[in-house]
Amino acid sequence: MSFICQECKKPQAQGKKPHILVTEIREVTYIHHGIEGNPKSEGWEIIKAILVCNDCYQKYQSQNFQPKVVEKVTRIVRH
Repeated sequence: MSFICQECKKPQAQGKKPHILVTEIREVTYIHHGIEGNPKSEGWEIIKAILVCNDCYQKYQSQNFQPKVVEKVTRIVRH
C-alpha cells in the first residue's frame, strides 16, 4: 500500500504517488519596513493540504477547484 486517498478513503497501489491538493489558504500582505517607501508585497500561505489519488484529483480539476481563503493577514517585515 502506497497511501490512502484522503478524499475517497481508498488505499492506493504500491508505487502510486499522491497528488497534493491545497484546500485552505491564508492571503498575506507583507509591509516592508526599512526599505524606502515601505513597499508592500502580497502572497499566500498554505493552511491545509490533502493527499488524493489520481481519480479524485481529476474530479477536482474538472470542477476548476480553488482553495478556500480562510483568513487575510498583514505582516510587517523589518529589514
